[in-house]
Amino acid sequence: MRLKILLDSTIMIAASIYNTRDKTGLVENRSDATDLINELKKHVNEKIGITTQTLYAESMNAVEKGINDAMPKTLSNFDRVKTLRQSINVCEDEVYRLSKYLYQYTSEYLKGKELQDAKDEIEKLSKYIKVRHETVYKDENSQRKEAERRANLEIKQQQNKQLWYVLFKKYLEQIRIESKQVKKFVSKEPNAKKFDSKKSKDGNSGDKRILAESAAIKHKHEKNKEPIDFYIASYDTGFFSAQIVNGKKSDVVTKEIKKRFGIVCEHPREIIRQCFSDR
Repeated sequence: MRLKILLDSTIMIAASIYNTRDKTGLVENRSDATDLINELKKHVNEKIGITTQTLYAESMNAVEKGINDAMPKTLSNFDRVKTLRQSINVCEDEVYRLSKYLYQYTSEYLKGKELQDAKDEIEKLSKYIKVRHETVYKDENSQRKEAERRANLEIKQQQNKQLWYVLFKKYLEQIRIESKQVKKFVSKEPNAKKFDSKKSKDGNSGDKRILAESAAIKHKHEKNKEPIDFYIASYDTGFFSAQIVNGKKSDVVTKEIKKRFGIVCEHPREIIRQCFSDR
């Protein structure tokens, strides 16, 4: 089984800012994006680390926002403009340099039935998540009803009220975390539906297209009798990474992506653990 790991724009931006922080003075404490890329460097001939033309363009377009987010909060407006001017070329050059360690799939390669089939399935995924948002996560009343339902699946309230209430509180806490992820997904929907938009100022509007391209890559390999384990590395908890709050994890969106496409979406640190601990 071959391994493919696609790095989304959040990983590329975090790594570029982390690697150049001594030059720019920007603040980026997450080293695991760089750690993952360093692992991929060791296996560059195996073409494990991958990107697409769409994703590379999105990463470049997201550099400015990444720099603004990484500026020290104490900077004056004048110093923020100065820092942006000094940093943008440095970070763009680093994104370009890091991309050289990734095998790039062209838009021409990705054209065809596989891409359209993936787009159709993603629309079904979106509708499913939106229905879940409206029926389970939309407000406090909906969330409490869902917590009651989950608690009742384990024990009826009349059997043991004290234990039932403990279960209810546990599930309500979990559902509130899940709702954060689902709401992020739904809030991004108006932009994400633009499948053919390659430009994104914040790295978010191309999420659906990136997932469609990932699914098409996987399907094309498997059609050629080349089964692969496919991962998307991301910090984006509204689409490609689990939401974790106080050690509790929500994978409502990522679990559906795995179920429908066979693609595992994870935090870079977890991908390092799963894919490179024995290599």
